[in-house]
Amino acid sequence: LPQYTITTHCFHLLLIILSIAKYFNTKGRYEEVKPYLIEDVLAVNRSILQPPSAQCQEIHLTAIIRHGTRYPTTKNIKEMQKLYTIVMQNASGEESWLREIQTQWTMWYTEDMDGRLVQKGVNELKHLAVRLSKLFPSLISEEKLRGGLFKFITSSKHRCVNSTLSFKAGLTELWAIKDMKFDHEVNDALMRFFDKCARFVQEVDNNPSALVEINNFKTGPEMRRVQKKIADRLRVPYSYITEDIAEAAFYLCAYEFAIKAVNSPWCQLFDEDDAKVMEYASDLREFWKRGYGYDINSKSSCILFHDVFRRLDKAASENKSGQQVTEAVTVQVGHADTLLPLLTLLGFFNDSQALTSTHYPPTDQQVSMPLYDDVKEHYRELLQGCDFENECQLFNSTKERFPFNISNIGYYLKGTRQLSNRSM
Repeated sequence: LPQYTITTHCFHLLLIILSIAKYFNTKGRYEEVKPYLIEDVLAVNRSILQPPSAQCQEIHLTAIIRHGTRYPTTKNIKEMQKLYTIVMQNASGEESWLREIQTQWTMWYTEDMDGRLVQKGVNELKHLAVRLSKLFPSLISEEKLRGGLFKFITSSKHRCVNSTLSFKAGLTELWAIKDMKFDHEVNDALMRFFDKCARFVQEVDNNPSALVEINNFKTGPEMRRVQKKIADRLRVPYSYITEDIAEAAFYLCAYEFAIKAVNSPWCQLFDEDDAKVMEYASDLREFWKRGYGYDINSKSSCILFHDVFRRLDKAASENKSGQQVTEAVTVQVGHADTLLPLLTLLGFFNDSQALTSTHYPPTDQQVSMPLYDDVKEHYRELLQGCDFENECQLFNSTKERFPFNISNIGYYLKGTRQLSNRSM
């Protein structure tokens, strides 16, 4: 091809990816939330940490962090492989992006990758450790790390364990520590509480009827329109592009961008309107499975909620009595499924309207955060209750299981991802 044709094609791909990258949701880059990190991965914004009083002193930091960028799961990879086979065997056309897929792109995702941390994810956690040390130099310091005042807790999933190791490596490399190693604790009761909550597992996670809004949207007119547009672009029968195949195509675009920072030809299967539909389908899933959709979604995180406040109380008590705070920094690495229920329990991004299959497109919402002047008073009822064992026990009565009015459930906003990645 002439050079100008290649340049034009690449520029068009760049425009496509820039227009839809913000809709990748949990499969997107952390840089979409903090664009300045694209220019400088160690940049920090100290203005967000202005203390309310000059007398305030930093005595403890708890950081609950999502793992770094990962490979797709085995389930997603299998769907990607099906899509790739369809394109290689059935798609036709002269478009340059389609020729690129059929002649140059290879299916490099393998099932054994199964959600493992990629090198970019390793670097993200190393860089995050350095950024936090710049934001909180009196807490995240070599002296406190060597002094045993750090605690590291992680989910058992390999991507979380490796993220924890990467965070620690970021600190030891920063301070050139080679004579000491620092342990971490694997604690799924805290970081994968959603697997341990029997009521959540039975009534939501494994209950198809609890996800009816998600399924209605996936089989509704908006998603069908996206599927037909993909089929038309590939010139294949409509029956070939199911909702799962459409999702796989969107994930291929997202993962190629997140992992390799490339403008994948797979992104040509979507325009911005399509991407908005795919994002809404993802938002519905998060709302009904992790957000305000059901009360047990947030209550399953009670154990983590109390763990955080017990640690804060201990640090405050030690400081008031003139003792050294014995745990200056706690770093806990989990999943989006760890963060979203906790953020929901804390009341972030709550609105009066439930997210449903018929509310597309969603209206813009004004997001407000509760004041933190008196946090313990604000969460007094949760601190006095919110017992994990009681909340997660199974009931026999349907009325007991669903004692709320759907119309009063809060509204999950995509801003939740921004908050969960605030420190990234």
